[in-house]
Amino acid sequence: RCYNFSSRYRVSKEAKKKTDAVIKIKDDGNFDRIAHPEFGFQYSADYVTFDSRDSIFNEIMEALKDNSVNLIGIYGIGGVGKTAMVVELGKQLKEVGLFDEVVMAVVSQNVNVRNIQGQLADKLVVRLQAETEKGRAGELWYRLNNGKQNLVILDDVWKELKLNALGIPISSTDHGIKGGCNCKVVLTSRNQGVCQKMQVQKYFPLGVLRPQESWALFKKMVGNSVDSPQMHSSTAEKV
Repeated sequence: RCYNFSSRYRVSKEAKKKTDAVIKIKDDGNFDRIAHPEFGFQYSADYVTFDSRDSIFNEIMEALKDNSVNLIGIYGIGGVGKTAMVVELGKQLKEVGLFDEVVMAVVSQNVNVRNIQGQLADKLVVRLQAETEKGRAGELWYRLNNGKQNLVILDDVWKELKLNALGIPISSTDHGIKGGCNCKVVLTSRNQGVCQKMQVQKYFPLGVLRPQESWALFKKMVGNSVDSPQMHSSTAEKV
C-alpha cells in the first residue's frame, strides 16, 4: 500500500494550527467577543444552540412578552456566550415581530455615555443635534418612546448605568414627559451585582458549556480535520 506522506503531513499541520487557535481562544475567554451585527441588516448566521442554552433562551423570550417586565439581565463569566445569545435574541425577536425596532450598543468597561448614545442613534438612523449628554438623552428618549414596541440591548455592562441619563425610556416619566412607555431593555454583564444595582426585574445566569457541548463547539470551529487520523486526540482534549 502506498502512503501519501506529503498529503498527510499537510493535513496534520493544518489541524495543529486550528487546534492551537481554538486553545488560545479558550484560554483568552473570548467566545463571546464577536462582531456585533446591525439588526435588520446582518444576523448571527452561525449561532450554535445547545441544550444548556435552549431553556434560558426560551425563558428570556417569554419574559419579554410579559407586560410587567421591562428590564432583563443576563450574567456570567467572560467567554460563556452572552453576546452571541443576545445577538441571536435580537434576530429572533425581529423575525417574530415582537418588537418594531431592536437596537444594540456595546458598553464595555470604560463607560462613554456619548459613544453609547451614538451607537443607539446610528442604529435608529437618527442624528443627535444636542451638544450635552443630557440634551442628547432627551432626543433619544423622544425617538425610543414613539409609541412602537422597542427593545434596547446593552452588551458588556461592567457597572451600574443610569438608563434615563442615556436616554432610554424605562420609566414613563423620564425627561418630564408623561405617558405610556413601550421600551424594554436587555443587558449582559459579568457581575450579578450589576443587575441587582440596576433593579433588573428578571435576570438569568449563563454558565459554562457542558463538556460534550464544548467538544461539539470545538469540532465546529476546527472542521472535519478534527476527525482525521492525523489529529492527535491528546491535543484536541486540551480544549
